[in-house]
Amino acid sequence: RIQILFENMDKIIKGLQNSGNDSEKFAYLLLLTKLPYSAITEDIQQSICNSIGTEFITKLIESSNTTDNCSMFKKIALSILRSHFLSTKYGDFLSELVPSLLKVMKATECSEVTDDVVKIVTYMSSEKSPSSLNNLLYELLQSFSEGTLTQNELQLIHIISQIHVILVNNKGWLDSRTKQKMEQFINCQIESLKTSTLLSNKCIVITGLTVLLYYNKTVFTNSNQYSVLTEEFFTTLQCKLTPKDRKILLVSCPYFTANITHYQKKRNYFVLQVVSHRTKAVD
Repeated sequence: RIQILFENMDKIIKGLQNSGNDSEKFAYLLLLTKLPYSAITEDIQQSICNSIGTEFITKLIESSNTTDNCSMFKKIALSILRSHFLSTKYGDFLSELVPSLLKVMKATECSEVTDDVVKIVTYMSSEKSPSSLNNLLYELLQSFSEGTLTQNELQLIHIISQIHVILVNNKGWLDSRTKQKMEQFINCQIESLKTSTLLSNKCIVITGLTVLLYYNKTVFTNSNQYSVLTEEFFTTLQCKLTPKDRKILLVSCPYFTANITHYQKKRNYFVLQVVSHRTKAVD
């Protein structure tokens, strides 16, 4: 059985290398998913990586969506990445795919795709190299700075925060390009809070910014940013929110309870609001 298994493996790898078009390559990828992961050695993984290439994986990840916004091509591509390439030796391979992964995550309504992207990016954030962490953080911020945070992207804010803390706490690790991109991201989100009329967007942005502050208070560069965030939080809390929006906004409550001391006059009202909204959010 073992000999047959490796013969099949060899056929698949050669098929990937020699396939004349994307359809053939995709067919061999499907066969690859049927093989037990335990039988794939590091040398075989490297051969698979070289045979597939980032261009083809990118095509699959960015393939046109089906009616449920979760195409088979995306699922296969993410499954291959999750199964075979979550290793430090494939860091450069994965880095090239980050823009495509984030683009898909921003648009998809499929929880499977979102979960896979989060797993892949989470693994990448465990890198110890300053250059790798700077590049990953920059790509994340670059994707987010193109508009208001979405609910899908909110899942990556913790990762952004953790990478930023590592880079800041290790002297000289945070490069000027990434630092500037973080400042642009904060300014963009603060501006969206002031201009957006959609309560759902406000709840997501407020929660995202407070998570960043929870990990590192120096992420805000001026007191006006604190003031805008705090005022918007209290104002939004008083609005009529959907249960879904309340749950998102309530993530911010521990931060404000512990840190916004210059709003003592609003504290009692704030606590009452939190209690009543938390009760309704459970409905």
